[in-house]
Amino acid sequence: MGNRKIKGIHTTWGIPNSIDSHLDYCNNPIDTSDIKEESQAVEIANQLDIVEFIIPAQKNGTLKGCFTISDDTVYIEQSENFRRAYTYNHYEQVLRENWYKETEGTSLILDLDLDYFNKNYLDYNSNSLLLPEEAIRTQLLNMKEKMWNWDMITVALSPEFCGGEKECEYLLNLFLDVFNLKLEDGELW
Repeated sequence: MGNRKIKGIHTTWGIPNSIDSHLDYCNNPIDTSDIKEESQAVEIANQLDIVEFIIPAQKNGTLKGCFTISDDTVYIEQSENFRRAYTYNHYEQVLRENWYKETEGTSLILDLDLDYFNKNYLDYNSNSLLLPEEAIRTQLLNMKEKMWNWDMITVALSPEFCGGEKECEYLLNLFLDVFNLKLEDGELW
């Protein structure tokens, strides 16, 4: 995990790689093109919904494209700014080499939402259907060691989509263990 800090609002980070049950690629009519100070960015961010952060960051030049792995049933047309794999295997077998080429020399962010490991994200805050622990650990290890060299990693807990607080805590502990991290060393946003 990179130790870089964002210096200034218009720092281009490159490409976020979102791994999530939901496609966090929704637009918002708020104009983000004229952000010059951190206080402006915070004020605008407070007006955005949780699924609306990527497109505004692309519009103001903070982020470039977006690659996502999600089995969400929502359809979003793929473009130069947005590419999608429907499963980790789809990424691994079909898209990996092309995505590597497209990201060469670019800073990369892993935007991991732990609800990715719950296959029943339709029952809000209940009835989780988590992947087996071995499958979760294998996928996390692949994210850590085989996907990219991440410059920054963000983890969204989303307990209501993980099946509840207990399930979310379990998934967070698996993530921390596989990535060899301690919660007290992280930064809350």
